[in-house]
Amino acid sequence: MEIEANNMKKLFSAFIVFFNCFSFQAQKEEGWVDLLNNDPPYLEVRDSVYQFENLTLEGYEWREDIPNEDGYEVVGLRELRIFRNGKYMQSLYNIGDDASFDSLVFYFYDFNMDGHLDFRIRRTCGKSCFYSYYFFDPKTEKFIRVKDWDYIRPALLSKQKKQFWEYPEGTAEWGYERLYQVKGVKLKIIKEIKYGDR
Repeated sequence: MEIEANNMKKLFSAFIVFFNCFSFQAQKEEGWVDLLNNDPPYLEVRDSVYQFENLTLEGYEWREDIPNEDGYEVVGLRELRIFRNGKYMQSLYNIGDDASFDSLVFYFYDFNMDGHLDFRIRRTCGKSCFYSYYFFDPKTEKFIRVKDWDYIRPALLSKQKKQFWEYPEGTAEWGYERLYQVKGVKLKIIKEIKYGDR
């Protein structure tokens, strides 16, 4: 009897995963942007000069002793200078890469859907990768990091609705998906689909 109950749970979980994949496919057909299968444009940055559209990134001092947020030393840049249309904007300091890759990976996209180019930096990878998000603030004309986004992974975005589905979290037996509403850089969960037991 217990084996049958476990098989039913697994069958139900498989159905939910299939339904969610179907749901993602249906939403893509309705004008949603698929970031799950199509990474935004990116640059691999070290201690050199890089150009993306109207942004210039100048990396200084690739080191192996950059302190991360947990107090450990990781590889990364001591300083990154950012220029927009040739004019200096700001510098970011001690940008570390917990995943110990040979470069920092910057992804460029309008993540908060406000009409301005933003970027995220890959910070750590395990089963999934996580990022630090920097949003362009038109008032200060600088990029601001918003830590509330650090563990958010947008998978499907609707620019028209200013919403996104987060990358599904969990396993084949349990998990969830969340639909977020974006206002500026603030996030609000407006729907959550859970499945399985945790």
